[in-house]
Parts: sequence; C-alpha cells; structure tokens
Amino acid sequence: MNTPTSLSDRYVLAPPMTNRYRLKTNETRFANLYLTGDWIKTSLSIGCLEAAAMAGIQTARAISLERGGRVVRRAHGDWIEDVAVRGSRTTAPPASPTSPARNTLDVVKALVHGVLDRGRALAHDLMTVVTGPAAPTPPPPPPRRPVTYVRRDSELLGRPPFELRCDNLFLFVLRANRGRLQRICDRELNLGPTRYTPVGDTVVLYAATLTNLAMGTTCRSSEVGIWMPIESDGAAIHTYSPYVWIDSGTSMIGGRGIYGYTKQPSQVTVPSRGQPSRIAVTSDALVAASARGAWRIEPSPLLTIEPLTAAPWTPPHQDLSSWIDLTRLVANFIGPNPERLTAMMSAGMKSIFLKQLPDIDGERAAYQAIVEASITPAIGTVRGVSMNSTPWSIAIPAYHAPNIVDTLGLEATVTSNHELLRTATVTPTAQVWMQFEGRLDPGVEIWRAG
Repeated sequence: MNTPTSLSDRYVLAPPMTNRYRLKTNETRFANLYLTGDWIKTSLSIGCLEAAAMAGIQTARAISLERGGRVVRRAHGDWIEDVAVRGSRTTAPPASPTSPARNTLDVVKALVHGVLDRGRALAHDLMTVVTGPAAPTPPPPPPRRPVTYVRRDSELLGRPPFELRCDNLFLFVLRANRGRLQRICDRELNLGPTRYTPVGDTVVLYAATLTNLAMGTTCRSSEVGIWMPIESDGAAIHTYSPYVWIDSGTSMIGGRGIYGYTKQPSQVTVPSRGQPSRIAVTSDALVAASARGAWRIEPSPLLTIEPLTAAPWTPPHQDLSSWIDLTRLVANFIGPNPERLTAMMSAGMKSIFLKQLPDIDGERAAYQAIVEASITPAIGTVRGVSMNSTPWSIAIPAYHAPNIVDTLGLEATVTSNHELLRTATVTPTAQVWMQFEGRLDPGVEIWRAG
C-alpha cells in the first residue's frame, strides 16, 4: 500500500485484490494509536465519504471498548467482523440483540444508502452555491408590551364604556344586492381566519341624534350611517357599518381611534321637534371638473331623506311599542331568519369594526385588526313606532367616491340632470322611529394582522 504523506499527493485508489491488506482502526502494534479514514478496512473499503464515516464510527467504537465508558453502536449496515479488543482474541459484544447478516444483500443495501446520502449532500452543496446559504431562521418576535396612549392637548378622547342617550333614531330598511354586500365583507372584514357573510339582501339606513357620556362629560352629535347585518360561521348576528357620517369631531376621533368606526366629518341634519321632516348629509366627495376633466374633492350633498308629504317633525307619543316588538318589526323586513335577528337585538347589538392605521407610505397598514363591541340598550327605556303609514323617499347622488348605491347594490330608480349627474331614488321597505338609552361597551380584538 502506498500512503500519501504530502498534501500534493493524489488520492490513492485501492486496486483489485488489495482489500486484504487494509487494517481496521486498532489493528496496529501501538496501544495508543487508532487508524481512521476511508482507506482502512470497513464494510465498504472504497474511497468515499460513506466509508470515511463508517471508519470514524469504527474508531469511536474501538476506543469506547478499550478505554471504557459508554459503548458506541456499530454503523448501520456494518457487516464485517466487529473490532476486537487489543490483547484479546475475542471480538467485542454486539451493540444490538441481533448481529447484521453477512450477505451480499446487506452489502448492496449499505452501498445504496451511502450513495443516496452522498447524493443528498451534493444536492445541498449545489443549491448553496447557486442560491447562497439559507437565511437563518429569524428569532420569534418579543411579546408586545402595553404602551400607554399619549393624550395630546387637542384630543378630547374619552375612555369606554360610553353611556348613550338617543332622542331621535330613524331606521329605514333598504333592499340591496347580496353579492355586493359579500364583496364588502371580503374586502373589509374577511382578513383573518373568520369569514363573515351578509344576512339576507337588506341594509338599514339610520339617522340619530346622540348624547355620549364618558368620564363625567357629555358630547352631543348627529350622525347618519348604514348597518349591514352579517354573520360568521353560523354564529350570532352582528352589524357592520361601511358608512358613517357625523357632525362632531370629538365623536369622530373617538369612534375611529378606539373602535374603528368609518366615521367621516360631515354636515348632518336630523330633525328635532318642530323642524322640517328632513334628514340630510353633506360631506366631501370626489367629483369630476367638467371644464378640464380633472378630479377635485369638494363638499357635496350625499343623501337626503324626506317624507312624500312635507310637514314639521313631531315625535310620536302614543301607541309606542316596546323594544321586543320593534325588533320583531325590523327583523321581519330584514330576514331571512327573523327569530335569530330578534334574539340578537334583544340581547344587544354586537358590531364588527375594521380598525386600521395607514403606514407612512399610505399603502400598507401600520396597524390592522378586527374588533367587536356591543351596544347594550336599557330595555325599559326603549320605545318607538312604525312609520310605514307615512312613506319616505331617499335621494342619493352618485359620485366617483363615495358611490353608495353601486357599492351596496341598492334597489333604486336612477335619473340624470343636465350635467349628467346621476341621482338614485330609493324607497324603503320599512320605516321605524325610536328612542333609547344604553351603553357602548369596550371593544375586543378578534384578529390582528402581523
């Protein structure tokens, strides 16, 4: 055998009939010398990585047997005679209850396993060269620590829960397109594992005058918005408000910042006693300038609600119905399951919000979550009456944004004026007026992005 001793020597292959000259790891005359490498006698006895690995295991086993300590098991598929303890004519005891069979099949198995392992190693090395080393696994993010909200002098922000008193609440049930409502759910709510779907093909347009009480202070506001009845995986019915217009900056900041209400600053008219029976919203809209075809944002009338017979508004005081009767009345028009809706509204109206804060690039969200909160009425304070005997009409102009009728798919009659501005006239299927007192509870995060 020729032993390469210089780094410039080529690897010496074993010619045929030379394996009998190979030595095992401890077959030397030196008690403290062990041989290892693919050139010693192993079950493979050829020049390859697998033979070198088997030689290393053989050396470790010989040391453990001769020096004492935990006995190292033999390599998988090692079929040749086990190493013998020097100074003894007997071989070491087997590391397993049964000795591997010494036949050609075991040799082939060992060779195949070696080739496969070597192929996997080479493929890994090749991918490392082509794509670079794999990126290290990032450490888990540290747990979020609670951060105190910094209240600035200009922000009159209360803390939930909020006590509510609603002197005037008008409800108008409108027919909508269920596919359009599902599109809103998919775009604005179905961001996490919970899937929300619309309940039926109706929405409720509401107009209210509210007094909010928090931490001993009151804030009055008038607001108009849309309630979408939705459900999730057969659970309780909730509401979602894709549109809310409000005339109080304080209520707008609190509703958007704490819960995620889609409140927009607006001029809102909700009639009180003796005033014309007219509900109106004026707010910013994206409109086209006819002169040069440019777009501009300007205050525009978004909707107007009036009875077909003009008269001063007089809140009803006779034949007022209870909360449960009012919820049954509205539920029968919303459908398709009035009993479920009645049960939901009797226990309080649970609302779902998309609460988010845009990042500095305006495209991504620095914070995004689905939040749930409940408006719980004081049942004894609720009273109201159906207004179906006096038909009302709703006029909604169409703008590039907001485009309320098309977004909700409302059933409407559309007309155009001389400037080609389209206006949709919507006829409610039911109308209810009511008063109540209640509480807006703190919200709970259902899902958070990131």
